Amino acid sequence: MEIDFKRIRPGTFVNGEDYLLIEESGRINQQPVLVPVKFITYDPSPAFVIVRQDNRRLRRSRDDLFV
Repeated sequence: MEIDFKRIRPGTFVNGEDYLLIEESGRINQQPVLVPVKFITYDPSPAFVIVRQDNRRLRRSRDDLFV
């Protein structure tokens, strides 16, 4: 069964809140995977944010985060 839902990009992020990070796979015809992350802070570049996934800090495009 497929679940259909809309991904919503937040206008602003809240420190410590949980979000979903889209992980694009390199395979053709494979659906993107959404993984839970915690927002840490904004990057000096407005196009990026810093999130925590497990015990790793990641710098990712803010367009890849959804609620």
